[in-house]
Amino acid sequence: MYISEVVTAVAIAVLNIVIGVSFGAPGYVTPQYLPLMPLIVAICGFLASKLRNALIVLIEALLIVVLIAVYSRFELLTSLLFSYVLGLVLNFSRRRGSLDFKLWTPANYYYTMFSLGFSLVGSGIVGLAGVPLETPLSVIIKRGVSLEILVFTVAIYIVQAYISAAVPSANLVVLAILSLLSPYTLPILATLPYLGGATKLYLRSRFLKAGKVVEVIKGVRTRELLIPFEKGLNRNIVIVGATGTGKSTLAKHLVNQVRALGIPVVVFDVHSEYCRECGECECVDAAELSVDIFRVYEEDPKTRAEFVADAISEIYSLGNLQRIALSKALSQVYGVAHGGLGLDYLLEYVWRASYGEIDLGVPQPVVRSLIPYLEKLKNVLKTGGKSIVEFVNTVTIVDYSRLSSGVATIISEIAVDELYHTFKDLNRELVLVIDEAHRFLRKGRALSRLFREGRKYGISSILITQDVNSIPRELLLNTAVLISFSLPEVSTARYIAKIVSPGDTDLYEKILSKLTSLPQFHALAFIPGLGSYIIETQKPHPTNYRKYSVVS
Repeated sequence: MYISEVVTAVAIAVLNIVIGVSFGAPGYVTPQYLPLMPLIVAICGFLASKLRNALIVLIEALLIVVLIAVYSRFELLTSLLFSYVLGLVLNFSRRRGSLDFKLWTPANYYYTMFSLGFSLVGSGIVGLAGVPLETPLSVIIKRGVSLEILVFTVAIYIVQAYISAAVPSANLVVLAILSLLSPYTLPILATLPYLGGATKLYLRSRFLKAGKVVEVIKGVRTRELLIPFEKGLNRNIVIVGATGTGKSTLAKHLVNQVRALGIPVVVFDVHSEYCRECGECECVDAAELSVDIFRVYEEDPKTRAEFVADAISEIYSLGNLQRIALSKALSQVYGVAHGGLGLDYLLEYVWRASYGEIDLGVPQPVVRSLIPYLEKLKNVLKTGGKSIVEFVNTVTIVDYSRLSSGVATIISEIAVDELYHTFKDLNRELVLVIDEAHRFLRKGRALSRLFREGRKYGISSILITQDVNSIPRELLLNTAVLISFSLPEVSTARYIAKIVSPGDTDLYEKILSKLTSLPQFHALAFIPGLGSYIIETQKPHPTNYRKYSVVS
């Protein structure tokens, strides 16, 4: 064994990792690594030519095309294949000779099991450790077996087995190094003489198709905007725009794609629009949902009391002293009141405090002023029935059309909180779609927490609104994708343009002019770290009104 062989094997492994990082985001080439691609592919061609076997060269060239197709990067096809051929020519120009068009006869069959064994060990480590590089086995560990993954995996390991068995006199130490770190992303075959080999292929990751790219304002060129949707990524999406520009149509298109991925979806529907058009969804009347404001999750009762007090204060525009009294009453009631007895017990508690029997830290008239609001709340909140979690299926639509915006606010706040904690504890993915978010979320405290913390649990949101100012800036800055349809109001367009182009005056002016003049079903899509694009979204198809059942 020569030290140069070990160094070469390690270099190939490092090259694989560089490729994995370069193509690390599903559906995209990471922009800062894009200039490395031609060089890396040229090195692949140079190494492949050393074995002088036409089959290996052909396999590697085909797999490069597959890689480009997987990432929808067809504009790179010509340049990368040219780079690959250049790598071949550079080697042949140094040494005269020609390619061997005969199939290899496997020489070391036991090398096959050796190579595959180390490859599976490496893949298993990557999958269990959560390393952001995909291998067939790591994908299976994370996502389970599908036909597509199974076909790719079998093809990859067959090629690896053939190469490792065909190369004569391969050193087992070097073969172990190569196999342990394969197969990763690009189809680099370990093609130095006597070193064994393996092929690498990045399996298609989950993504959502937002629309066809018609103009690249800033970023890497691509034909279609793909939104990465792997668990563990930030998957929050905010869609804004004027009425009739195509927001809801895009949202429904995304919901269908999320459903196809097998991820449960809960839609908050203000106008019964989704229920009318979805024949395979479960529709739930929000007025019939059981809402338990006294349920405490992992937070302490005081924190929960402040959360609920803020929500109720938002509904009825309570003053600061009223909010303080309500928060204190709730924190003292928690642990005693629960279920259907909760509001009755709270109301009685506040009545006693209004007569001085209990000290809530504020004047008695302030405490007494809370009673009419609590009585209203008792009349509109249903208890003792089914909670939102019990209805969650493939796609569940919660119809808020019968509720006032104030009542919808508190029910939605409690529902978001309950969904978040339940799916977090179950370690299940969930996508929450909130149409016309400005109608009932206002400050959206529960949603803010979901935006901040839901990523690690696979819980994400899609917000749709025509009132951009209703979405807290914190949410806009923590979104993975901001999609803005036409915004005729200049002040609103300026607000979005500033978020999309921080500190870049020229980009700001360009985006501002676009936002105020976009045609219907065209939108500006901004993905932090990737770029800004004008996309054409899918237009609505004629609605097929099928029967659906409303669950009460």
